[in-house]
Amino acid sequence: MKKSLFFLILVASFALIGCAQKEAATVEKSQEPSIPEDYQKPLQTIPQSQGLGNLCSGEEECIAFCHDNRGRCEGYCANDRENEICQELFNFEFNVKECSGGVLFEHPPVNLDKITYIEPMGSLHGEHVAPIDHQYYINFNNNEPTIEVYSPADGIIKEIQHMGSFRGDYAQAPFDDYRLVIEHSCSILTIFIHIDKLSDKLMGVAPEFGKYKSANVPVKAGEIIGWYDSNVDFNVVDKGITNSLIEPESYKDSHPYRLHVQDPFNYFNEPLRSQLIAKSLRTAKPEGGFIDYDIDGKLVGTWFLENTNGWAGLNPERYWADHLAIVYDSIDPEHILVSVGTFEGKAEQFGVKDNAPDPAKVSAGSGLIKYELTTHRHYEGDKEWDFRSLVKGLKVKNGDYVAGVALLQMLEGRKLKMEVFPGKTTAQVSAFTENAKVYGR
Repeated sequence: MKKSLFFLILVASFALIGCAQKEAATVEKSQEPSIPEDYQKPLQTIPQSQGLGNLCSGEEECIAFCHDNRGRCEGYCANDRENEICQELFNFEFNVKECSGGVLFEHPPVNLDKITYIEPMGSLHGEHVAPIDHQYYINFNNNEPTIEVYSPADGIIKEIQHMGSFRGDYAQAPFDDYRLVIEHSCSILTIFIHIDKLSDKLMGVAPEFGKYKSANVPVKAGEIIGWYDSNVDFNVVDKGITNSLIEPESYKDSHPYRLHVQDPFNYFNEPLRSQLIAKSLRTAKPEGGFIDYDIDGKLVGTWFLENTNGWAGLNPERYWADHLAIVYDSIDPEHILVSVGTFEGKAEQFGVKDNAPDPAKVSAGSGLIKYELTTHRHYEGDKEWDFRSLVKGLKVKNGDYVAGVALLQMLEGRKLKMEVFPGKTTAQVSAFTENAKVYGR
């Protein structure tokens, strides 16, 4: 089974938790919430001759294009709100009418009694080279889709994606599960990924395997929208708040939601918020985690190889190939991690021998920096953590194996020069070669 393979990979190397899950369960329907009268309308049939200027033509092509280039489509549609495809994709009437401020969630996103723990945002796993912009709600002791997924507040399901094949750097079976985007107001969205089985109501409008479609399905707070087996992704997007990533242009076209991802725990009423914090592996504040480690002029944060199109990368099948992150562990925030998009052909995460120097203190005046790259694991005291139980206060310990050296130098103008030397130690590396690369934000 896919998740058994996933768990084995996880235990073998902490660097490899990814998002993988999948299968079936019984269903339950809920009463419809109150939605503005003129918002209760069926999906429109869009004439295939229409399009979004030079971006795309026809409904099917535009839906696929805008799924991968949402920022560009939003920019176009902001100046063409009468365009029927824009109306279908972004539903501007709802956004205008429902801009009434923040939303506090009345219901947990999943059945908290059936999960073991919550992994915070900001983790680094495999192809997730930059800090991960969602939480994981986990129970690796469960292998059937019996954990309920709920809408945390009244809203409208705007996007449904039936996940398909994914060519990552590590062998795994194709996904056969779902991604949902729920719009709770003009500015607040929640996103779930890897729901194994959808409710009957959503299955009736879900796309076929490997496809994506926009939707317009009202849901009520606490309504069951699906089930999963061991691991589901959840995050909150608040368009009214922009986080502190230094260069927004690197994300706007391909992943604009990332600019507005917030700690989900802050959007829940008490006592729910405290119940969620109690399940989190992270004890440092914010307990739900974060992703915007960037500090202008410092080494810490997310980087992209120059001229590789920022987050989108040059190859959609390995968009992470030229990503780089030098941050801290999401559970043990005192421990430095280096995450490289391509290390001997695949994405890898490493600890730093001696856990120094602190990247938040490295600047252009620091000169050459050598990081000896090691394996790393989470420990409860002297015992290696098994990923199956909630443990507070986990600490990262580096292994003895050294995979190589990262040689780094901060440059002026928000640039970073880096070269990785696999199989070397710091004593064997003294200067850059012609293989050194320059990164930007």
